Amino acid sequence: GKVGMLSNRTHDFLNKCLNFVQSAWPQPCALCGALSPQAVCVPCVADLPCLPLPVCPQCALPTAIPSPCLTCHATPPPFDHLLAAYPFAWPLSGLLHAFKYGQQQTLAGALAELALPAMAARLALTPAAHRPDCLIPLPQSEARWRERGFWPTQEWGRKVAASLAIPLNTTALLRSRDTPQQAGLDREARLVNVQGSFFAPKSLKGLSAVLIDDVTTTGATLSEAAQTLRQAGVTRVECWVLMRALPSV
Repeated sequence: GKVGMLSNRTHDFLNKCLNFVQSAWPQPCALCGALSPQAVCVPCVADLPCLPLPVCPQCALPTAIPSPCLTCHATPPPFDHLLAAYPFAWPLSGLLHAFKYGQQQTLAGALAELALPAMAARLALTPAAHRPDCLIPLPQSEARWRERGFWPTQEWGRKVAASLAIPLNTTALLRSRDTPQQAGLDREARLVNVQGSFFAPKSLKGLSAVLIDDVTTTGATLSEAAQTLRQAGVTRVECWVLMRALPSV
């Protein structure tokens, strides 16, 4: 307990030191390398691709009008809303890959900085009755822990949670088993692949929660996680992701 508390305090202290240094002195932009007071410079942010609008509020796919698409209307997902800050496209996809697989953990700040505007805007539009009690990073499997040595969504999620003044809960939802990679599977196969892969160790009755993750493709993993939270008593579940993969045209 004391060791864990010390570790958390040390982590928070080092984060504050890093944030001070980054705010006091310009740093190379994570995308173009130009010196910038932000992790990603203003011109690079302006050049990032945007999701076509309007989008379905429940799956974040482009739709003709800002209302649930035909698929979500016929079969609503177990979460109330899906927010995506950007489409899954270059150069953000490359930035995320370098963060998750290139051992460039310092990019957590850049990803959090890019996610924040959309997430803060969503929070500002959220009625007080639906304000989230916590952010829950989508848990990764033991195999991913061993492979990466860190939890990517927790790293940038901690920074988002601090900025939004919402607690980050890393124990509310856990992985019950490792699952094969979802890449290359269609939606039906993805749903089967993740079935029963999460569990909530204690009751979450009455909570309003937000699941956060890096990327969603079909929403299968988020749906399974949201369903698990519902079964644990969560009354409202939203999903906020950095990027949403769009179907190829």
